[in-house]
Amino acid sequence: MPNCNLDAIFVRNATSNGKAKETYYDNSITGFTLEVRSTGSMTYALRYRDPHGKLRQHTIGNAKDISFQQAKTTAEKLRSRVVLGDNPAEERKTKRTVPTLAEFASERYMPFIKGYKKSWDSDDSYLRNQVLPRFAHCHLDEVTQQAVIELHHSMKAAGYAPATANRMVILMRYMYNLAKKWKIPGGEVNPTHGVVMFEVNNARERFLTADEAQRLVQTVKDSEN
Repeated sequence: MPNCNLDAIFVRNATSNGKAKETYYDNSITGFTLEVRSTGSMTYALRYRDPHGKLRQHTIGNAKDISFQQAKTTAEKLRSRVVLGDNPAEERKTKRTVPTLAEFASERYMPFIKGYKKSWDSDDSYLRNQVLPRFAHCHLDEVTQQAVIELHHSMKAAGYAPATANRMVILMRYMYNLAKKWKIPGGEVNPTHGVVMFEVNNARERFLTADEAQRLVQTVKDSEN
């Protein structure tokens, strides 16, 4: 594992020295490496020790996909985070475990509410007809407040009653609250927070009949007030 001064020229001429794989360590950025394989492929990475002292490696990218300067800049940023106690490799690993909304709904949410909520079929209907058509393939951390607002308003524009559109927001809010409570990756931020509900007016306008109007007039006449 030789040390060197990594730069664009070095990368262009780097070889595996007859080995299946050779790893070069940069002299200027601690842990910044270039891995060269006998096939000619090259990968940038940052090696470091996590807060528990365990050796970790965060892959930055293939040398064919990013320039040396891009890799170096990324390595500098990652190194700064490591010094401050972050663990980029673990964060990437956690990121890969974030479920989609459809996965969370089918594997965690629906089994949970079926165990205690008699009207669980109502939630199932809202999910299938409103929420999942829009967010099924989104990972939990990809659903934004703006996207929820757009769905909320589009339901009203499509002719749904305000209470029905609000129910969609309430359902999603509860789902994300549970995701956070259960420590599901990606559920740390609830995208429904700050979404303003539509005003619901359940009062019905009714006009007095002729008989009712006559009795009202007579009551007013007879009243001392």
